[in-house]
Amino acid sequence: MKNHKVRISLIPLGLLLLTAPAFAQDATPGAGIDPSQIVLEIETLDPPVERQRIGFVNEAVMEDFAHNTSNYLALFSRVFGDSVTIPRFAVGAQVNAAGQVTGVVNPSSEGQVPVWEKEPTPLPIPDGGYVVLAFDTSYQKHNFKKFVATRMKPGARVHLLADQQEVTVQRVAGNTVRPILQLKGAQVFSTTDQEVVLGGRIYPYLPDQPMPITFQGQPVEVQGDGSFTVQASLKPGLNELGFTLLRAGQKIERSQLIRQVKPAPQVSQPVFMWMEQYTSMRLRSREDIYQYLVKAKNSGITHIALDVKGYEGFVSYLKNDLTGRPHVSSMVSAARQGANPNLDLLAEFVRGAHLLGLKLYAAINTFGEGSMQESALIQQHPTWEEQVYRPEDGGQILPVRQSKGPGRVVLFVNPVHHQVRDMQLKTIEEILKNYDVDGLILDRTRFDGGFADFSTYTREAFDGHLKPLGKAVSRWPDDVYRWVQQPDGSFARQEGPLYNDWWTFRAGVIGSFVKEVRTVVDRYKAKGRDLQLGQYVGPSYDNLYEVGINWASPEFQYDPRLSLVNGRIYTPEYSQTGYLPALDFVMLGTYQNDPFSVLQDLTIAGIVSKDHKPLLGGVGLENLSDPDLLRELLQLHRTYSSGILLFEYSTANLDTIRAGLADQQYTRQSWISVSTPSGVPLTLDGVNVPRGTGQLVLYTQAYGASTSTTKFGVEVTVDAQGRVVSGKNLQQARDWNFASPQDNDSLIPRGGFVLSALDASGSRSKRQGLAKAFQVGDPVRAVRMQLEGVKHRSTVDARHVVLQGEVERLGPGENMELRINGQQAVLRNGKFVQRVMLADGLNLIQVQVRVDGQVTLEQTLEVTRLKK
Repeated sequence: MKNHKVRISLIPLGLLLLTAPAFAQDATPGAGIDPSQIVLEIETLDPPVERQRIGFVNEAVMEDFAHNTSNYLALFSRVFGDSVTIPRFAVGAQVNAAGQVTGVVNPSSEGQVPVWEKEPTPLPIPDGGYVVLAFDTSYQKHNFKKFVATRMKPGARVHLLADQQEVTVQRVAGNTVRPILQLKGAQVFSTTDQEVVLGGRIYPYLPDQPMPITFQGQPVEVQGDGSFTVQASLKPGLNELGFTLLRAGQKIERSQLIRQVKPAPQVSQPVFMWMEQYTSMRLRSREDIYQYLVKAKNSGITHIALDVKGYEGFVSYLKNDLTGRPHVSSMVSAARQGANPNLDLLAEFVRGAHLLGLKLYAAINTFGEGSMQESALIQQHPTWEEQVYRPEDGGQILPVRQSKGPGRVVLFVNPVHHQVRDMQLKTIEEILKNYDVDGLILDRTRFDGGFADFSTYTREAFDGHLKPLGKAVSRWPDDVYRWVQQPDGSFARQEGPLYNDWWTFRAGVIGSFVKEVRTVVDRYKAKGRDLQLGQYVGPSYDNLYEVGINWASPEFQYDPRLSLVNGRIYTPEYSQTGYLPALDFVMLGTYQNDPFSVLQDLTIAGIVSKDHKPLLGGVGLENLSDPDLLRELLQLHRTYSSGILLFEYSTANLDTIRAGLADQQYTRQSWISVSTPSGVPLTLDGVNVPRGTGQLVLYTQAYGASTSTTKFGVEVTVDAQGRVVSGKNLQQARDWNFASPQDNDSLIPRGGFVLSALDASGSRSKRQGLAKAFQVGDPVRAVRMQLEGVKHRSTVDARHVVLQGEVERLGPGENMELRINGQQAVLRNGKFVQRVMLADGLNLIQVQVRVDGQVTLEQTLEVTRLKK
């Protein structure tokens, strides 16, 4: 190994080949040497001598690093603080008081691109020493990060020189932190206001040093603590508003991106209910479908997104003349059985939706063609299967099903393969040809992940992409990236020289397919049909490059203020792969239950799309049991997006959705309950819906053969005679010891049911409540009651109220009776109408249902009568 000598020295500016913006000399006493005059010079045994300029000294550039400049070196002494946080895709080197490199964040190994840290990393500043931080937008194109990563090796000696004389770090850095301009609030945000208050502060603030600030060219008053505020007017759409600080003659600019939104009239906003294939197949007749659609429309839903090609490749329609795809009724896995083989689900949904004035969109899992259990087409076309490059496979490139990688749920096929693309286009065409749908929604129109596809077929296509650029693959897949094992045993990607080209190529593959779909849709539009094409994507634009999705406007240019994880991916070449013009709308899976995060994602989406096409925000219903939070999220989407996607129908409470869409307080009017040996009924959260966190659900055979639930829940099985016959994790929940949990997924007995409970991690209420309520042999009865008319906690001025509704027995039982305030009410086929007299003030109306003498449901309604 050759020895290296590292020097930091002053050289004439004319010798610099690549520089960061220069600052004028600070007038502050003790500010040190002008950073624009400091140059890192690396001397090695082999010429040439490499040189790079220092752009910042003791300035918190990493706090807002992308705003100051794209390419720079910065130096930090102990005057700045105890440590410097090195951003994830930056390089930092630590130099001690003796001038020796003692540590590096994101170093190069054998000249290769660093294996980047997974998170920003603090790097201590040694006493008497300093830290050098390097950042640029491309490791290959620029030479700031590469300079530090490859040259400043631990153990190397470093000298600070001024006028060719060695000086101390104190002389270079001075004894002050250079003031920076910090803005308050988010760098990127949305608002419906036409005016906003903006501001920030100078830090540290030196009152005796003149540092004037302007906002959009107008002077701004600075307070004694360095803070400042202004009132700003906004225009509709994107606003870029900023401040300029004049620091010792040098301009420092900071700005924010603000999306001003004018909410569209609610009557014009679509509300989609998404229906997964495996849940919609439980609707087994025309009447089932129509009844559901009536309820959906009454709750405020305007559009149905029906998944007609599931990710296993089977379809929910019968007219398959172009593809010959098998019907869902031919599926064999336990969780997918039970579809009516004679029911054309798509045809009946189109018929029913149009009768009711609803829109029906067919959704397809584009490049999903199987699961690990079964597939409609893969056995006949094994070369379609994606080839993955995952660290768990020891560097091998393997078909998905042979890989040891985790999370193999969906079997993806290769989007590059021309036969795969042709099959998907034929699937789309046979839907448009045979069914009067209102549009199509593309789902899973992507690669499986950043680890796919690495087949020979894709390599040849990648070479074809590179040839006009004067590039070629010489090492596969290392020229893209290779897996490197870390000291903790994990693996990280080490980038190759074609890393950025790879993501651009894959985005082009998906973009070209979406444009081909657009061509098919437009051919049918030309026949006079009003068709729309949409795509479902993830919640955030961030990281979508990993799966080849670039739904952005091609006019979008990446702005560092967006703070996406890997901003250097979004080159001008990548931007040209944006295919938003081929779509009529985009559906975002913003399923977080955090309104702030949802709004941030909607804001970035608006910027990425340039607001050229409608964006529909998604609301995930499975773990959203709080009606108030649901209402808040629905109204947020009403305000900041162009419509709403509700996911998914089997987990939907249409009553809470109706109230939330109407922006009304929800009062529960439907109850599901089971009897217990203690005589105190247990209230449930749903019937025949996937078990979500914090839920107690009842399953009958209408759901399927089994509950399809996972570990860490508790389940009780009740037979056709209404007796508990078995349970899962009962003792574990009673003892609260889940060291050895049992698989749930209980078989559902004919004529009986299964009770299934799951809490959030560490919580006990649902699971212990179920486990402590029952023993094997206990009798159990279950009912569901829907109440109309009077509402709980309502105020009236009448002498009486009318309670009406329906009681439905679930599972075993013979005799059912309803009592209201202790008086037996008349049930006719489960329906009832009962008048209840009211006294002045608060009235408690007690409702009780008994099945075979067992108290199965109890509720108390509060109704206040106004005094006359």
